[in-house]
Amino acid sequence: MTSTDSRPFRFLDLPVKIRNAVYRMLLCNFEHAPTRVAVQGTSDFEKLRTAKHSIEPAVLCTNQQIHREAYDVMVRENGFVHVKCVGGLPLGIGLMASCVPIVTQNAAAADRFRGYILSVSLCANRDSPRALSVSDHPLFAPCSLIILSRDLDGFCRAVADADIHIPGCSKLLVMSITVAPKLAQLLPMSQKSIGAFLTEKMQETVLSPFRRLRGLKAVQVHGHVSRELANAVRDQMG
Repeated sequence: MTSTDSRPFRFLDLPVKIRNAVYRMLLCNFEHAPTRVAVQGTSDFEKLRTAKHSIEPAVLCTNQQIHREAYDVMVRENGFVHVKCVGGLPLGIGLMASCVPIVTQNAAAADRFRGYILSVSLCANRDSPRALSVSDHPLFAPCSLIILSRDLDGFCRAVADADIHIPGCSKLLVMSITVAPKLAQLLPMSQKSIGAFLTEKMQETVLSPFRRLRGLKAVQVHGHVSRELANAVRDQMG
């Protein structure tokens, strides 16, 4: 009889393409936003929709090399977007109406995470307090949350619908958009990988949903983005 090889299997001996496929399977399984939603009761109008997924984050804790490889795939494939909004603006109710899935509403976790492809913050012009609602509805509360870049169309619909809930709100909004806001805080290898991923074509792709917004007079676009593209997006939104 021949003895079987009892050496342990080494995941890192697999080709990079196979390892990346495994990372995608474990870390990039977010379900798409529903096209129809069944409302069970009035409480469904008071909460955002949580993104459904089958993510297995334990792979990130294996070792340093696997963490770096898996983290890079997770960030590139999912395209995480950080959304911050002051209280009193109708963003939450717009996100609910547009069925935008929320990766997390945990503000501490959202603020701590670094792997964003984009961050968007919303507030009202300081000279225009009437843009803020005094409603105590939970969807008018301040928020710091994470969505996926593929759901930015729904996010922009939520912003565009602000005038439905507060007439004239869009003209008083201040929006700041930052591409790769925390790129400099990532490990050097992740900086290189994600920075190379953010080509001008990718910058155009991630910013394209904003170009359909109109009437926003106070918009800033900065970060890891070409100045020409940033100016074009800002001007088109105004």
